Amino acid sequence: MEYNDIINRIVEAENTAQQMSKQAKDKRAVLEDDLKTEREKIHTAYFERAQRRLDVVAEQEEKLSSETIAALDLQLAHDLQAVDELYEKNHVEWVDKLFSRIVGA
Repeated sequence: MEYNDIINRIVEAENTAQQMSKQAKDKRAVLEDDLKTEREKIHTAYFERAQRRLDVVAEQEEKLSSETIAALDLQLAHDLQAVDELYEKNHVEWVDKLFSRIVGA
């Protein structure tokens, strides 16, 4: 084998190695871009799912608080009615007792 053939083969091998290196770098860049895109998709999907869950929980909490307030309002109305009825029944007696305590009789 001649000296020129050996040098040509070495140069050819070097060129092939550089091409392979460039292809590997290009592929790595593409994979990194793909990974970044996929990571962003996962991140977006996660936060969308979390927001949907938060919306459901907020809706449930709002419904529960409305129901609780309605129940408390009903109980308050019932208690006020009971106090009014008790007052109507006993107001004369209560006024007399208060007057007696204040006057000291």
